[in-house]
Amino acid sequence: MTLGEVVKGDAAIFVISDLSTVWVDLNVFRQDFLLLKKGQVVEVQVEDGAPPIQSTISYVSPFGAESTQTMLARTVICNPNGDLRPGLFVTAQVQTAEKKVPVAVKLAALQTLNNRTILFVQEGRAFKAKEIKLGVKDNEQVEVISGVLPGERYVAGNSFILKAEIGKSEAEHEH
Repeated sequence: MTLGEVVKGDAAIFVISDLSTVWVDLNVFRQDFLLLKKGQVVEVQVEDGAPPIQSTISYVSPFGAESTQTMLARTVICNPNGDLRPGLFVTAQVQTAEKKVPVAVKLAALQTLNNRTILFVQEGRAFKAKEIKLGVKDNEQVEVISGVLPGERYVAGNSFILKAEIGKSEAEHEH
């Protein structure tokens, strides 16, 4: 409001809100509609670098939005310090399935060499590039269908350094 502004008697001048709990509305893509159910665990990531917030889906809308072709899923989050503010964007992950696999490796360990997916596996005091076949994956790990046995030690991070060394040695042989 500003000084001198005319206000009707039934007009709201301000709204007081209790933000100790907030609704986080998630827009779910069409291909994921049937995967969501009330009670599923949700990990909400606020874009300010804070740790993820764990919650559960409390509501799944039976209707889609024509303009975005998405469906609404809602989670209610405790917000005692008022860190979450209505209207700001967040991202969320919902675990829709779980599968136990005999061998899984970190996605960061994978490299592509000569159009083949490889993993550097320890052999004695050295590492050898092994071609592998992949199965299902999530955001952190991927199933290995063949090429690596359970218990084999592999390079989980910075494997690009080993790949670069292979590239250097191949370049030296060409000259």
